[in-house]
Amino acid sequence: MDSKQNISSIIESIAAGVLAISPRDIEAKVKISVDLAKALESLDSSSLSAQAVTLALQVFHASCQGLSPQSPELMNAVAAALISVSEHTANPNSQTEKTLKENYNNLQVFLQTEPTQAQQAPQDNDRSSQNIAIDIDPELLQEFIAEALDHVATAESSLLNIETKGDDPELINATLRAFHTVKGASAFLGLKKINKLAHSGENLLAKARNGEIKIIGEYADLALQSCDVLKKMIQSLDDQATKLDFADDLDRLLANLSNLESLNKSEPKSAKTQAPESDITQEKQNQTKASTESTVRVSTKRLDDLIDMVGELVIAQSMVAQDPSVVADKSSNLTKNIAHAGKIVRELQDITMALRLVPLKATFAKMTRVARDLARKSGKTIKFVTSGEETEIDRNMVQVLNDPLVHMIRNAVDHGIECDKQRSQKGKEPAAEIRLHAYHSAGNVIIELSDNGRGLDKQKILAKAIELGLTQPGRELTESDIFSLIFQPGFSTAEKVTDISGRGVGLDVANQNITALHGRIEVQSESNTQTTFTIRLPLTMAITDAMLVRVGQERYLLPTINIDRTFWPQPGSISTVAGRGEMVMYRDKLIPILRLHKILDLNGATEDPHKALLVVVKGRRLNCALLVDELLGHQQAVIKSLGKALTNVTVAAGGAILGDGQVGIILDTDSLIDFTNNHDESGAA
Repeated sequence: MDSKQNISSIIESIAAGVLAISPRDIEAKVKISVDLAKALESLDSSSLSAQAVTLALQVFHASCQGLSPQSPELMNAVAAALISVSEHTANPNSQTEKTLKENYNNLQVFLQTEPTQAQQAPQDNDRSSQNIAIDIDPELLQEFIAEALDHVATAESSLLNIETKGDDPELINATLRAFHTVKGASAFLGLKKINKLAHSGENLLAKARNGEIKIIGEYADLALQSCDVLKKMIQSLDDQATKLDFADDLDRLLANLSNLESLNKSEPKSAKTQAPESDITQEKQNQTKASTESTVRVSTKRLDDLIDMVGELVIAQSMVAQDPSVVADKSSNLTKNIAHAGKIVRELQDITMALRLVPLKATFAKMTRVARDLARKSGKTIKFVTSGEETEIDRNMVQVLNDPLVHMIRNAVDHGIECDKQRSQKGKEPAAEIRLHAYHSAGNVIIELSDNGRGLDKQKILAKAIELGLTQPGRELTESDIFSLIFQPGFSTAEKVTDISGRGVGLDVANQNITALHGRIEVQSESNTQTTFTIRLPLTMAITDAMLVRVGQERYLLPTINIDRTFWPQPGSISTVAGRGEMVMYRDKLIPILRLHKILDLNGATEDPHKALLVVVKGRRLNCALLVDELLGHQQAVIKSLGKALTNVTVAAGGAILGDGQVGIILDTDSLIDFTNNHDESGAA
């Protein structure tokens, strides 16, 4: 095929792409723009064909950037012009020239009726410090933000793996592609500052691909900083987001990226004189590449509305199934149909709830970066190992989970892990290990963070707690009780405050955030061996597994995640302790009894605890036994807000519609315990 036929074929292929393009497909638009620019280089700049391609490129750009509506007629006009260029290039004659002129004139009409990019866009179309092109289609911008953040996350993950595995060509190319894609899309949308940084980062990775540098030490820091600043700049494009100040970081970073030679000279020397480099590793959960699934982006509001409606459907179906007239009807067909409908509704609920779930992969990747930076800052050699990244959790819980994990990793690096010299003196491997593991268990999400450091010092914790007045000298405390003291506000055994931790707020914040998610944290530790923090969370906050209990004539829901055991007390197991009220012996330990009917001011409840039932629940600070009349069964409750009028009801975590259509209150066990500690049983302060 000669050159003319080749150019003709390329332009014809581009025309087909224009006709098939999706309005939201940014990468496809970037590719078409790049291909058109390359095709233009192959044409005689003075020819009508070159002028037509130039005009088509201008109209296509204007349309895609929201400066002109992307109507089918406009895309058809662009495609028609390109097809006529293709035909005239392959077989130049009077007829093909005439057709080309007609399509060229047609495009000029569009430019006369719609303002061009040059007419509308300012010379620097970055909106002051927010770096946003004024006239970009808002929907197109949101699509760019989502896709670009995904690419930056991919780059960051690949860079962390490069530090561990060395200059793996596949990982370097993956990072390079991520920067290149962001560069191309930002240029296409006129986002000059993002484009400049992405281009500079791409140059750094290109040097690594060519073997000129290695992504370690300062080069790794520079590449990761590029990801950080890019992320800030992209997030700042969203009008709904908190505006982030990145100006100083950007200027400093661009200066360093443009002066790589100075880093190149100092790198060998610094690599020899430093404490060993932190070795952060990440286990591969799946060595084979999974097939790419087709996905579609859906507004979170629409998703939430769908889930709410399915929740209402679940309630409505339950009300129908338990309606007295239906229960009294002996028709076998009716019973069978209602049971079948109930099965379908439950499956529909499971599917819609799964739509809320997202894997913890992105969160674990962030924690890998946190551990990597803290290890370098502290000068400790740390291997950070993750597993179970595909474990899914409610997307609304992911952001809240970030802070607790960051605080716990800070605590592990600063307090839990000894320095390399101390570890060697103890006969340990100099490289410490921190493991982050997630899995599903009994409808809950379990996240474990463990380290093989110095462990928790029980005596030191107890002494500090007595000093702070958190417990009394001589009081018998179990190991679990002692470890739970580290979550108290202001508690810290650190001998000095560092810029990493030591102020006694990290674990307190972590505990508060986890409790807000209806979860809890447990601690296990062996001196000089290991410490493990276990976070237990419900799979989703939209529904909860609950036990329905009766107290007097009222019914309440207790989240099963907080229930340890239910039992009937044996004679002699209940006693009254001075200053501590009624106590029951449970697993060789006295725990307080809370009479729900007195706390909630209910009549008709059983007074004799030996004739009632005790439900042992786990609280933030201690366990207690709730006195109830009867267990009515287990159910999944769709959590509903109690509304503004009941915001002061501190013992209630929310409400749920029961099967008979009545409202059931979901009790907050931690609030019940706190309320009882601050009031007598009558409710008086």
